[in-house]
This record gives sequence, C-alpha cells and structure tokens, in this order.
Amino acid sequence: MLAGVAHTTAAAYNIAACTALGTNTIYFSNTAVYGSLGVPPPTTTWALATLGFLDKIARLPNGRMPKEVLYACVEVATKARDGTLATNTGNSFMDRVVAAFVHLYHRSPTAMEILTPLDLKTPTRTARMGAATERVVKDWRDSMRNKWANGAHLYASVPPPSTNGYVRFHTHNSYEEARWRLLVQFRTYSHCLRNRVDSRPDKGVTIPVTDRVCLACNNGEVEDEVHHVWKCSAMDEPRSQLLATLYDLYPDLSQEIADIRHDEGRVCMLLWTIPDGRYMDGPYSPASRAEVRVKATRAVIDFLHATHTTHPTLKRRYAPWT
Repeated sequence: MLAGVAHTTAAAYNIAACTALGTNTIYFSNTAVYGSLGVPPPTTTWALATLGFLDKIARLPNGRMPKEVLYACVEVATKARDGTLATNTGNSFMDRVVAAFVHLYHRSPTAMEILTPLDLKTPTRTARMGAATERVVKDWRDSMRNKWANGAHLYASVPPPSTNGYVRFHTHNSYEEARWRLLVQFRTYSHCLRNRVDSRPDKGVTIPVTDRVCLACNNGEVEDEVHHVWKCSAMDEPRSQLLATLYDLYPDLSQEIADIRHDEGRVCMLLWTIPDGRYMDGPYSPASRAEVRVKATRAVIDFLHATHTTHPTLKRRYAPWT
C-alpha cells in the first residue's frame, strides 16, 4: 500500500514539474526537468527528508528514547558488515536510512556517520543539499551516457540542466509560451527530432540511428540537434534570419561562431550560451545586457518555431503547443 501511494505521489510530482517547465509530456527526461527547475526529484526529496529526520534524532540528548532506539537499530545493522551498515536487516527504519544515504552519497554509511552528526545544523543541511545537487548532475550525465548510442551526442558537451540559467531568467510575457517550450524541449532532450522520438525501445521503436534521417531535406543525414539547428538545408531561410538578428545584437558573434571548430559548439552557442546570458559582447550596462539577451533568446525561439511549422513531421507534433 505504501509503495502504491509513493508511486502515485511521485507520478503526480513528475507531472507537476513537467507542466511547470513546459516540456513535452511524452518525451521529457526527469533528470533534465528537475535540474532545470532547480528542485530535487521525488526520490531525492525522500532521501533528504529521511536523513533530516535522522539528524534530529541523533542530536537528542543521550538517554532519550528515540536516540536509544537509534543506537539499537545501528547495532543490529552493523553486525552483518564490518565498518558500514547493512541493508535488509529486517528493520524497516534502518533499511530506509541506509537506502537514503546510498541514494545521496553512493555508498553505505558507517555507524559513526549515523550517530555523530556535524556540530552545527546548517553545515549538515548544506552538505546534504550539496550531495543532492551532485546527484542530479550525476543522474543527468548517466542518462545522457546511456542514450549516446541513440544519437544524444550533443548533450555530453553541454552544461547539465541544473547549472544553466535560462529558466531563472524567464519572466512572464518575455516570450510566447509555445515557442519558449521548444527551447525547453531542446535543452532537456525532450524534443521531437528523430534521434529522440525514434529511440524508444519501451514503445517498440527500434529504428537504427543511421536510418533516422531528416525528412525535411535531401542531405541524408541523421536528424539530430546539430543537423536541425545548423545544417539542414530546408531551414536555411529561418537560420539566416536568426543569425542576422544575433549578429546585429552582438557584432563580434559572427567571427566567434566562425572560429568555433565544431558544429556542436555552434549549436551550444545558440541554444545554451546565449540564452544563459553567458555571452557578453559589447559595452552594455547590466540593464541593457539583460534586454539584449532577451531579444537574442527571442530570436532563437522564433527560429525554432519557424523550423517546426515548416517541417513535414514536426509541425504535426508542434500543433498542440501553438
């Protein structure tokens, strides 16, 4: 019963996070969604709450019943494994504590770590939150590494969602929501390009990567993020409009993009560096720099909108968002 309730709660939490960010509800990645929002996923939230409760017990004076029970639980758990606490001891509380610790720190705790908290509460809490942040980054990296063979090459070199700033910069009425969601989808690997939608073995989709060619042009190249944003000949006109706008806003950008050695780097510049506000060209004041970044980001999402409304397959998937 508890597992069923937990599963239902996590599912509702996932839907709420997905809705708040505006990702594609079919192809979204949990690790990207939560990282972009800056909140921990359900399992990490549970681990933080469990270890926070444990910390309160460990700080009680000796002789208090909860702390004596904790000592007894730790004694049982340490009998099976020297130095670290065992799992599956038959004590559900201790099993949950160890599972929460393993989730955050990727190893079993020692008895000393459970019974002797740090001297101050704030460093302890900060350490737990730091571990949670590292967990989000690790989950994202692991997820993209597992998808490498299915065409997710670009995401091995871009900043993980938990470290970027484009969501934090987004304010109401800055952009048209439908177009904004397209940028979110590209940033979270939840877009509808063929390298993504044709790589779902859970749905019986097993098209080889080399056969997922772009249907909008005759280049015969796999339809991935780099092809769609930078190389697809069917998107030359909106791409030219995008670059003209960006070069007007950032006079040095043309040469900098030309100097980038790989197309992956150029796509990263357009979809990550500029929306994140990490490209600072020109003697702008902080206020004008923010205004220029918004205009540049709007140009990027207008480009994505134009490519989706003219693409033979993407325009069908994009229709519900317009």
